[in-house]
Amino acid sequence: MKAVILVAGFGSRLRPLTDNLPKALLPIGNSNTLTRMVTSLQKHGISEFIFVTGHFEEKIKAYITTHFT
Repeated sequence: MKAVILVAGFGSRLRPLTDNLPKALLPIGNSNTLTRMVTSLQKHGISEFIFVTGHFEEKIKAYITTHFT
């Protein structure tokens, strides 16, 4: 089964926190929203992901490559 994760957007309401980092990668405790989503879905048997990116696409791709491949 595949999951589609939406990680696009400017995060304008979270500025200045999102000036240099996408909102999905903002720290929440020892994690972030993207890690929490992927980890939770993996625990439920999801193994394929489609990420819809936009703003800061390169940072999201780099994070996914580093942490989930």
